Amino acid sequence: MSEQPPPLPGDPPRNPKGSLAKGFGLAWAIGLGGSVLLVALGMAVPLLYGMLLPLPLVAILVAAIVLLAQGRTRMGLGVFLGLASMLALALLLVAACFGLLRMH
Repeated sequence: MSEQPPPLPGDPPRNPKGSLAKGFGLAWAIGLGGSVLLVALGMAVPLLYGMLLPLPLVAILVAAIVLLAQGRTRMGLGVFLGLASMLALALLLVAACFGLLRMH
């Protein structure tokens, strides 16, 4: 007769401080989703586009501060890391464009 293997444990307990990956994804979701909505709104009402342009970045900062205030420090840190990765990507793309212009 074969023995039954021990049962697998259920889902691991959730970390009350949140997840870095979820915070990182939340920052990107807010940034990309907010930008798409702003472009759609800018096509409908062009005067509002310039005034609302920094809104996704402000929303990311507000989300990070709220998460940190609630004690979900890992998720808040993940949101800040997501914002930092967006800024790093923008810097990298600007540097690449200047490099292409410099080649000619």
